[in-house]
Amino acid sequence: MANLSEQYRKRFKLIIFLIVPLCLIIGFLISIKIASLLNYKMDLKGALFVFICFVPLYVMSVIVAYKKFRKQTKGE
Repeated sequence: MANLSEQYRKRFKLIIFLIVPLCLIIGFLISIKIASLLNYKMDLKGALFVFICFVPLYVMSVIVAYKKFRKQTKGE
């Protein structure tokens, strides 16, 4: 994160710690709702599995945001 300018560092932190987790929580709730609408019985193990499936998406989002802001910093 040292390669980012101060402006992009603040945006990066906002995206990574607020926006992406909020989107993933909304996606988790929607996926659980869709499973219940399709008459799937969701227990704790199933919900935990769905939640763990969102971890790679979070990691990929962090990597993509970092690369995007690093590219914009170098362009300045």
